[in-house]
Amino acid sequence: MALLTTLLMLSCTACLPSQPNTPPVGIRMNAGVIELALPLCEGEIIESAKLIPNDPDRELDPVWSAEQFKGDPTGVVRLDSKSWTAARGGYGGLVGFGIDVLTDRRATGLGLDDVRKYVSSDMFYVNDVEMSLDDYRQEIMSQISCGGDVR
Repeated sequence: MALLTTLLMLSCTACLPSQPNTPPVGIRMNAGVIELALPLCEGEIIESAKLIPNDPDRELDPVWSAEQFKGDPTGVVRLDSKSWTAARGGYGGLVGFGIDVLTDRRATGLGLDDVRKYVSSDMFYVNDVEMSLDDYRQEIMSQISCGGDVR
């Protein structure tokens, strides 16, 4: 019976709708603060963000989380306490982790093995390629459906 159940589960995975590809997220570490460039549509609101360590010995609870981004989402999204209505925890010394960002329209994020590779004050790293915020915006415009404008 267990074999039959397993075979049914495996055969039905093709029946499930696939997740749409999400555009890449830009990241950099600037003076100890993680900064993101996110693919956002006009009027999209960043509701929350969280960092979850890549550590099999730890729970999947976030080490840092925040709600209601207060900054300009068309620019740099800083993962610090000043840029959010509420922020808890810290990520100092954390090397590998996942970042999950939730907006009023979508979920996005990325996983990192070693954030120390992405130290910069002016360039973002997008799939390990350095680019400016303007170049990032130009690249993602063709990858996201917003009805025109991309934030």
